Amino acid sequence: MAEIEQRIEARLTERFTTQFEQLQSQMFGYMESSGSEARQYGRELYLQTSRIPKCDVGEGLFITSDPDIQIDGERLGEGYCKLYVGKAIMPHVLLGRPRPGVETVGDALGRYVAWNLCDVIDKEMDDY
Repeated sequence: MAEIEQRIEARLTERFTTQFEQLQSQMFGYMESSGSEARQYGRELYLQTSRIPKCDVGEGLFITSDPDIQIDGERLGEGYCKLYVGKAIMPHVLLGRPRPGVETVGDALGRYVAWNLCDVIDKEMDDY
């Protein structure tokens, strides 16, 4: 049974990684063709916990910080961004704004979620 679970997990991980890479490629293509106004959209982020000390719990792509955008009928609100979760580093960690069926970072994999802007680090800026 454990071997079957490992194979299923490996297949799902491979599938989501492939989907994430395809989405990322499409977004970068869009950014290149749309000019500077789209450069914020799709930037790569490290997702962190809100606890101190902060630690990376996932990776994702920035979508928007427009407070009027809705996720599952709920307004994003000030201080949050909508992002796409592409990698769960610590899948068991609870989300700051859970919703039915999406309570942990692992549940959020391959989905759009609201994330506190204070808890995201731009990968490009982190390299300096």
